Amino acid sequence: MVAVVVVVRLRPVAVERYPVAIATVASETLGTGTLDARTRATVAAKIAGRIDLLSADQGDRVTKDQALAHIDDADLRRQVSAAVIVVTHDHRALDVFDRHLEMEDGELKGV
Repeated sequence: MVAVVVVVRLRPVAVERYPVAIATVASETLGTGTLDARTRATVAAKIAGRIDLLSADQGDRVTKDQALAHIDDADLRRQVSAAVIVVTHDHRALDVFDRHLEMEDGELKGV
């Protein structure tokens, strides 16, 4: 009978050491998903333009009739001013528009 003995020499494994300390552990969970609102709403602008002020962000609570954004209306105001100048210089048009429009706080309002 023949016996075979195998001797294996294991080398030590390098280990990094860290000091132990008491600390607060932040608990975070990351995931992917979709959230649906309880109430859906359609948001639309009455005129096209560049937004110059955003008053709410995704996830913010908003109330009915709250302004969510402001559109830069400088170009529109210039167009209205030019139209007012044209109308005020044409007396025939002025007579017609006087019956349909009035100025309120520097803005034209329909009568």
